[in-house]
Amino acid sequence: MLQRRSTTGIEECLTPEGFSIRTRVHEYGGRCFVLGNGCVFFCNDNDQRIYRQALSASAEPVALTPEPARQCSDRFADLQITPDGFWLIAVMERFVPSLPHPESALVAIQCNGVNAPRSLVTGSDFYANPVLSDDGRQLAWLRWQHPFMPWDENETCLAALESTESSITLGVAQVIAGGTDQSVCQLGFLADGSLLYARDVEGGANTPEDFWNLYSFRDGEETTLTRDQKEYGAPHWVFGAQRHANLNNNVLLTVRSDGNGDELVRVDTTSGDVSLLPGQEAYNQFADLTAAEDGSVLLIASGAARETAILKARVDRIEVLRPAVMSLLEHDDISLAQPITFPTHDGDTAHGYFYAPRNRRFTAPDKTLPPLLVMVHGGPTARTTPGLDLARQYWTTRGFAVLDVNHRGSTGYGRRYRQSLLGAWGVIDAADVAAGAEFLVKQKMVAAGKICIRGGSAGGYVVLRVLTEYPDLFAAGACYYGIGNLVTLAQTTHKFELKYTDRLVGEEFDPQHARQSDSRYYQRSPINFMSRLRCPMIVFQGTEDKVVPPALAQEIVSALKQQNVKYEYVEYPGEGHGFRRSETNIDARQRETAFFLSVLRLGAD
Repeated sequence: MLQRRSTTGIEECLTPEGFSIRTRVHEYGGRCFVLGNGCVFFCNDNDQRIYRQALSASAEPVALTPEPARQCSDRFADLQITPDGFWLIAVMERFVPSLPHPESALVAIQCNGVNAPRSLVTGSDFYANPVLSDDGRQLAWLRWQHPFMPWDENETCLAALESTESSITLGVAQVIAGGTDQSVCQLGFLADGSLLYARDVEGGANTPEDFWNLYSFRDGEETTLTRDQKEYGAPHWVFGAQRHANLNNNVLLTVRSDGNGDELVRVDTTSGDVSLLPGQEAYNQFADLTAAEDGSVLLIASGAARETAILKARVDRIEVLRPAVMSLLEHDDISLAQPITFPTHDGDTAHGYFYAPRNRRFTAPDKTLPPLLVMVHGGPTARTTPGLDLARQYWTTRGFAVLDVNHRGSTGYGRRYRQSLLGAWGVIDAADVAAGAEFLVKQKMVAAGKICIRGGSAGGYVVLRVLTEYPDLFAAGACYYGIGNLVTLAQTTHKFELKYTDRLVGEEFDPQHARQSDSRYYQRSPINFMSRLRCPMIVFQGTEDKVVPPALAQEIVSALKQQNVKYEYVEYPGEGHGFRRSETNIDARQRETAFFLSVLRLGAD
């Protein structure tokens, strides 16, 4: 739903009943609306058509794209509006029954009337991040091909654009960044017309080239803007995750990340000076930076002890535009993140955040150590951050210590760390999770024998790998829409991640060989080694999951039943990949809590 807040502080919902603003491109979606011409242009969840609606709660949305044909359907994402207000630029996925996977394209859609999208760019497997220069005369975008993911290897294209009320044409595209062993992200135009982007390069370990640093391109020349061993970019899992915006003619506000979280920094695009923005001390996580008409930047932020708020940033200060809703926790109940680095089994290092149990109403018995819950993020090319997360605090207020792991393969520690998972998925990430738990036991921070683990999607896969590879370390596990059989995943997953598993496993998928014991697909599939698993498990699944279909969860449950391992299986009708309904999440958390407490033989709340 789209909310609007007036200058007097009055808030209202603009989205009429029966409409929901959401896109499903790449199944993960992302930027699904744009403002312009006094209207909002948005993708509607039910039919994935684009609609135009005046900025009024009483206005009716008007469709701009045709009704889906019986045999074909289109999805749109990453909407941009041309400065003249005549056209929308978007990424389009087109589903055609005769093709095994959707076609991708950059298209233009007229802002008035129902018209078929006009193709601007086709031929690549994927497109993302189209951006327009302020004068509307240049369009830039990302493109990439299988078998690569966008954070592995992609290209940045730039072309001249001409538009009128009735026509739009794109000139010959030139590749200006990216290519072999390089990844580019976070495209945008600076005030002087230069194209901005973040880029990293293979082979630059322990140098700035190993990190997504900022560059600009103009008139055939590239300029280096930052040279930090911190990340100015992020993996393209969803559309529109913007990490920078122009503050004025030569100052860029951008997010910079490392193992301690996020920072807001000002980058002077003429002198190259980089400095921290004053007033950000209470926050360590920033997202969705958007330039406002008054020269400020709007963004979303949270802190170690602060829930999400909307901020307004200027060159020299930050102000809270919309504070967080009333906190569910008192300050004395909040467990603060402790960044930790621990040794891995093979002599490297891995990272994470430790949260001690904390609840002002209760005190642990003397000379006791808390149970530990290990949390594994999805992706696997994602990261956990130290911002306030009520899902973590839920456990720490109930007496659990929490270890949230950024295993090798996670983002935020450079390209070498991220790419080290290629060919080693299910091996080093599982080993890192085990090593992190072992480290806390050795440090006498948690109780041995009372360690549980939870994760979803790729994190659920790691849960299963850990429990079959290190069966004596954990007391119980919770797997949310996890992957037990890599063969089933390879045969059923969607286009965006179709070849991702090949590179993570280090073997091209062959449906016959993958079932043989010498195949990495077989060796890395927990389903084939469930006889090693000893601890009880609870498994959660949505029936409409297209990323990790229910067949994978059902295979896991069947194996647990065959091995006579204590388990619970909970399936939620209508839920997809990542549960969205509040009642679903509440029910799942209550069931998971009761399951862990019963296994650990701990008292109820």
